[in-house]
Amino acid sequence: MVARLTRILDAFDAPQTVLSLDDLTSHTGLPSSTTHRIVVQLTRSAWLQRLSDGGYRLGARAFRFRGSHSSSHEELRKIAVEAVRALSLGSGLVAHLAVLDGPDVLVLDKIGGPAAALVPSRVGGRHAPHISTCGRAMLAMLPPETVDDMTEGRAFGRGSVWTPGTFYQELDRVRRRRGIAIDETGENTRGIASVAGSFGIPGLPRASISVCLGRPTDALRVVPQLSAAIRAIERAAEAHSVPR
Repeated sequence: MVARLTRILDAFDAPQTVLSLDDLTSHTGLPSSTTHRIVVQLTRSAWLQRLSDGGYRLGARAFRFRGSHSSSHEELRKIAVEAVRALSLGSGLVAHLAVLDGPDVLVLDKIGGPAAALVPSRVGGRHAPHISTCGRAMLAMLPPETVDDMTEGRAFGRGSVWTPGTFYQELDRVRRRRGIAIDETGENTRGIASVAGSFGIPGLPRASISVCLGRPTDALRVVPQLSAAIRAIERAAEAHSVPR
């Protein structure tokens, strides 16, 4: 097993190398089913990072041992920061930028002035994707088998508001809203209601932006602003010419 893991990781010969499952199968000579199973395990453990276009690159844990760090998060933050700031200013709410990193949601940015101190999140903080709108917005846009792998043993159990049935119904609602997740009660997030939208930029990890609501009636009001912010990020990415 160690030899197979090593063959897969060695296929990434540079920090920015992006490979598909087919590429990895070809590079390693392993059966496609074996490659998929190991890649899923490596992604859940943050040795690999799954990108929004379905490719893979080395993850955060791998870079700790290479004495470097992935530039993809900083790249995404630079592209999105102006749109996230405008979203916060325009809505008067606390806004977040987050990505899927291994099995977790990783917060890359948080903007909201003095009000930000009232929201118990932090840049660099991590949480399970099923407990937040930004996490569910991103999960809804992934293949079902990937969602199963990321939520297995975490989303359902004592203290959870979700059952498998209600959780996948929620992801279906998010997909019908084109990646917009709405939580008007904050039942899973310390009573803080929120709205989030997911987006994917080729060459970068699946990401989302979210705003924390002052009251439930804010939800529908803020959706157009959130969608506009996502479009602004996508335009900024095109102008920035993100390397693939």
